[in-house]
Amino acid sequence: MLTGESGVTVTSDYCAGDSLTGQVSFTVRPDGTVACHLDGFVAPGVFVPRLGLALMLPEHADTLSYLGYGPHENYRDRLVAARFGRYELKVADMGFDFAPPSESGGREGVEALTVHLADGDLNVDGVTPFHFDISPYATQTVKDALHTHELNPAPARFLHLDAYHAPIGGDMAWSTALDKPDLPGGKTHSLRVVIR
Repeated sequence: MLTGESGVTVTSDYCAGDSLTGQVSFTVRPDGTVACHLDGFVAPGVFVPRLGLALMLPEHADTLSYLGYGPHENYRDRLVAARFGRYELKVADMGFDFAPPSESGGREGVEALTVHLADGDLNVDGVTPFHFDISPYATQTVKDALHTHELNPAPARFLHLDAYHAPIGGDMAWSTALDKPDLPGGKTHSLRVVIR
């Protein structure tokens, strides 16, 4: 922990064997903002679906606005039909009902995000562009469900801020082959955001 005029910084190294190594730090500034820095090196040949931060918000976080690609969901290899702009929508309209259920609703190249809360807004400013999604379902809930009617919303919203999020893959949506430039391995992925 480091304390100074710019605030208090907590830094931690992390690893998953030799597959993923990195460092994350949070600086809490005197004005209450939190600067988050995350770097992660993914070893060559290793696949990770996402690399970033996960936040849990109150369940009344139902609307948001963002500056990034939209208006529909998009991923690093699905940006042709997306347009960069400012969009406002409801959390309920973020995802897509896949069968079986799957995480969805991601937005790429985001520079600013505001989640509207009852007692004030949560603002995320990207020092570097980031990928985000938000859902009323925990990741494990989605993984465990075979049908959409089995998804029960949690009394929370799950917000992901990603330095890297895997693309859809292939030339067809049902293909899982990823183009070499989109593979995460052999690269360092970085997330720089300020939360206020």
